[in-house]
Amino acid sequence: LFEPAFLDCSFGFRPGRNVAMAVKRVLDCRAAGDKYVVDADIADCFGSLDHDLIMRLFGARVRDKRMQALVRLWLDTGMA
Repeated sequence: LFEPAFLDCSFGFRPGRNVAMAVKRVLDCRAAGDKYVVDADIADCFGSLDHDLIMRLFGARVRDKRMQALVRLWLDTGMA
């Protein structure tokens, strides 16, 4: 449901993508003349996100109230 909206340059936690594919992408970009690569890992990324905003965006795509409730519980546990 969400996969088509993700950027093609994103490889983390994506089905059908792996480290080797990400490395190849970097090498291809370098061969094309690109000079910089950005790799970011934000500490406590999910914990710092606005859960109400996430739920509004999620709810716009997933109308099932039971699924929304499950995602809300997952976010509220602090384990996201």
